[in-house]
Amino acid sequence: MKIKESGTVWLTKRGFSQDAQEAMRSDIYRALVELITNSDDSYARLESREGRRMNGRIRIEIERRQHSNWTLIVRDRAEGMSDKEMKEKLTPIGGQTSEFDSGANVRGLLGRGGRDVAAFGPVTWDSIKDGRHSRLLLEPNGDYVLYESEKATPQVRRPLRIPRGNGTVVTVDVDKNYRYPQHKKLCEKLPLYCSLRDIMSDRNRRLILFDLKNKDHKGDRLLYSRPEGELRIDEEIVIPKYPDATARLQIWQHPTRFDENKRDSFRENGIVVKSRRAIHEITLFGLESDPYAEWFFGRLECPYIDTLVNEYDHRFTERESHPDTNPTRLISRHRDGLDNEHPFTKALFRATQELLELLVEQEKEADEERHKRIESKETRERLTKLANAARKFMLEKMKEFDEEFDLAEVVGPDGLIPDLAIIPAGCRISPGDTKTLSVLSRRDLSADQRVTLSLQPGATGIRVLATHVPLEPDDQIEDSLRGTFKIKAIADEGSGVIVARRDGSQAVADIRVAEQEMEIPTPQALAFERERYDIVRGKTKQIRVLAPTSLLKKEGTTVHITSTNQHIVVKHHKVGFKASGNGKYAVAVTQVEGRQLDARGILHATLGSARTAVPVRVVQTRSAGPPLEFELANEDFGWQRAVWDPPDGYLLKIAVRHESVSRYLGSRRDGYPGKDEPHFRVLLAEIIAAAVCQQLLVKKMKKKQKYGPDEDLDVDAFYAEHLRLMGQFLPIAHRAMLSAQEVKALGQG
Repeated sequence: MKIKESGTVWLTKRGFSQDAQEAMRSDIYRALVELITNSDDSYARLESREGRRMNGRIRIEIERRQHSNWTLIVRDRAEGMSDKEMKEKLTPIGGQTSEFDSGANVRGLLGRGGRDVAAFGPVTWDSIKDGRHSRLLLEPNGDYVLYESEKATPQVRRPLRIPRGNGTVVTVDVDKNYRYPQHKKLCEKLPLYCSLRDIMSDRNRRLILFDLKNKDHKGDRLLYSRPEGELRIDEEIVIPKYPDATARLQIWQHPTRFDENKRDSFRENGIVVKSRRAIHEITLFGLESDPYAEWFFGRLECPYIDTLVNEYDHRFTERESHPDTNPTRLISRHRDGLDNEHPFTKALFRATQELLELLVEQEKEADEERHKRIESKETRERLTKLANAARKFMLEKMKEFDEEFDLAEVVGPDGLIPDLAIIPAGCRISPGDTKTLSVLSRRDLSADQRVTLSLQPGATGIRVLATHVPLEPDDQIEDSLRGTFKIKAIADEGSGVIVARRDGSQAVADIRVAEQEMEIPTPQALAFERERYDIVRGKTKQIRVLAPTSLLKKEGTTVHITSTNQHIVVKHHKVGFKASGNGKYAVAVTQVEGRQLDARGILHATLGSARTAVPVRVVQTRSAGPPLEFELANEDFGWQRAVWDPPDGYLLKIAVRHESVSRYLGSRRDGYPGKDEPHFRVLLAEIIAAAVCQQLLVKKMKKKQKYGPDEDLDVDAFYAEHLRLMGQFLPIAHRAMLSAQEVKALGQG
């Protein structure tokens, strides 16, 4: 093909690159979303012209290469583009290029199209339309090359996989600095992306994902199915001050809580906001941090969004003034959802939030009533005692699992024992904590059974609590010696190298003192930093509230924080926000004191009309990891007597409707007469012990997958390990639920 023309069309080279980078956020999923929705829109235009639905195939191909550029390809058999259309749609700034303004059932949005995908590397569009093949190459800096079109011969069609008719192939030469998603992960996550759910569930679209490195791969169909749930709300909403606007709201309640990052586009806990065709965002309308909102999902469909977008763009193009009801662009260029400051967004979201808040409040009241009816105060105290014991047991076992994997890394599959090694060879320790490390050595080195420890000069914030480590034969590894020693973090930050020496052999371990690192995504609404808090009794904990800077401009800079429990005391009720490091959000800090063991409550934060909440409880000692809770739930989980909510999480629900439980607990009508009986408490100990040990093994298996390829489950080994853990934890569970004096009294009775 001959080069027809080329040039820099968008602003300057630097300007295009920055704009595209900001739009894509270095997220390859955004590129996939853009290319897939473009193909879907192309099929929609065909359907609009022909007046019928059609089967639209979208083929996604990825060729992964390590340490070099890799390839992403998206193919469709839709309407195609001529070279003139390529220039109009893929090179100029702004302007409507999707027929959105003419009323076509497509997404539109200022012609951004797939151009921003060039942020990841050079993009080539090959398209066949009306028997002609056109090609355009777009570079990351904004330069483009438009080739002269040619006849679409069989030789041209064959590599494009367009044997007849029209279609488009987009090929992205992705820079090696952008990590490619693994095939399995892509199959799981891509259908969940909120903007793609309607496409992935449309029976007239067929999306197939291919792994080009696997020559035998036949492709995986990408499908999305809405979660199961009870429909709680299905009604039309009237938007104040917008007489022509209506929206349909549907909200379902999931059988269990969603355990998800409430600030990403893959979560299902939330309401997707949709105009005529495009899904713009998923949100809980400021209730993201409310634990009682974690059951709900749904859809808010409002075609009037498109009307406002089209009206604004028309007035902007004609240089006409904008009315107060539509003063700014409703949808950002980068498609990050509706503009929260737009008066229509405020009106629409306020009406929806009121209905969602009603459901959340009902769930809160129902949850409190369930606890009140089923659990006596004494049963709750024993379950709390058992939860604390279970957390301690799980932490100890997870530590043992870590040591097993650390040993596996040191010894390796060949079984060769090093002369000397510190396990682990590098770790992080939180300020004030003490951590145990191991040393491993060959038994035949010498008669000296000790290892000498020291810190390299320049170490700060670390203390080694021993100078010599005695070695003893190791039970796990033949012909080896092993010992342990402790280190303590004595400052808020620091680092150093520990050196171990024995008979001329030397081993080192790098230690860093730092708080647990947390990646804080830019909040989209008022939110607490964490999703729940544990506060040690008699101690004060620092609590941080986050808010986007756009919210501060609207609602002010002072947040009001309150507690629902008098034994969970907020030290500073009104605190001001200060800008964070990146300037996109601000942080307000208060202190909260826990004054009574096992006190539970909710912290509420209010900033103008924005609100958020977070659960808090007071514990005996600092919890490492999420707190465990055991709850008697007035539910039926089928064959299961208990389930974890979330599945890998912190809350164990025991189904009181299960036949093997209800026969000992008694009926609800009679007030659950067996809830304080010894035989019921023994049953609870058995159920909880089985669930805790199973959860431990699941966590161990997940950890194992990080250290090597997945292996077939050894069922015999799994059950043997489960029985071993049960033998260790069951006595603990029984002691928590039934004291020795009570057991003795039963025997005498």
